[in-house]
Amino acid sequence: MKMYSKYVKKYWYSFLLGPLFMVLEACGEFILPYINANIIDKGAAQKNVPYILENGLYMVLLAAFMMITGILGANFAVRGSTRLAAGVRRDVFTRIQTFSFSNIDDFTTGSLITRITNDVTQIQNFTGTLLRGMFRSPIMLVGALVMSFTLKKELAWVIFAIVPFMALGIFLIIKTASPRYTKMQAALDGLNNNIGETVAVTGVVESIKESSSGSSCFIELNDGTGKINLIIFESTLVELQDAGNDLESFENQKVKVIGSITEYKSSMELILSNANSIKLVS
Repeated sequence: MKMYSKYVKKYWYSFLLGPLFMVLEACGEFILPYINANIIDKGAAQKNVPYILENGLYMVLLAAFMMITGILGANFAVRGSTRLAAGVRRDVFTRIQTFSFSNIDDFTTGSLITRITNDVTQIQNFTGTLLRGMFRSPIMLVGALVMSFTLKKELAWVIFAIVPFMALGIFLIIKTASPRYTKMQAALDGLNNNIGETVAVTGVVESIKESSSGSSCFIELNDGTGKINLIIFESTLVELQDAGNDLESFENQKVKVIGSITEYKSSMELILSNANSIKLVS
C-alpha cells in the first residue's frame, strides 16, 4: 500500500470524507428500524396519533439525511478511486515509455495493454468498494447485532448462527474465484495481443537502421504524406531471416507493410506484425 500513498495524500479529502459520509449513512440504517418499532409499539398500539406523526416526521428527516450522506459518500468514493487510478495509469504509461524494445518483447504488447487498462481499472474498482464499505460494513454488522439484542434477543442468536455460514461461503467464493481470475488475465493478455489495432501502409523505404544492440531494426517509410517509422523486433527479424528475406533489398523500394499502431514521444509508429507483413509493391 505504500506505493499508493502519494496518490492518497494528493486527494486525502476524498479518502477521508467518503468513508465518513458512509459511516453517517450506516448509522441511520439501524436507527431507522428503532424509530419504526417505537411507532408500532408506543404509537399504533396505544392509538397515539401525535406520537406517530412526530416520529414519522423524524423518520422522513432521517431518511433524507441518509440519502444526502449516501450520495456524498458515494461521490467522494468515486472521486478518490478515479483520481488514484488516473495517477497510477499515468505513471505506468510513463514507465512503459522507458522500456527498451527487448523489454516490450519480453512482456508482450498484450500484457502491457492489460496492465494499463484492465489492471488499473481493477485497482479503481477495489478502491471505490473499499472507500464505501471499509467502515460502513463493520458498523452495519455491529449495529445490527446491538439493535437485534435491544429489540429481541431471540433474533440476535439467529444472526450469530448465520454469520459462520456466511463467512464459509465468502471463503469458498474467494478460493474458487482466485484461480479463475488468473486464467482470465492470461486469456485477456492473449486477446489484446491478437486484436491490437493494425493498419496497412504503402510507401517507399527511405532508410534502414539497426539498433545499437542489433536486436531490432528501424525502417523509415514515406507514404507521400509524411514519414512513418516502422519497428521490427528481434523475433520478427529472425522470421524474416529464416524466410530468406534481406532487409537491405527493401531500401529505396516501394513496399506495403501491416503493423500495429504505437506511440513514442508524441509520434505514431508501426510495429511490424510478422515476417509476411512486409511485401514489395510492383
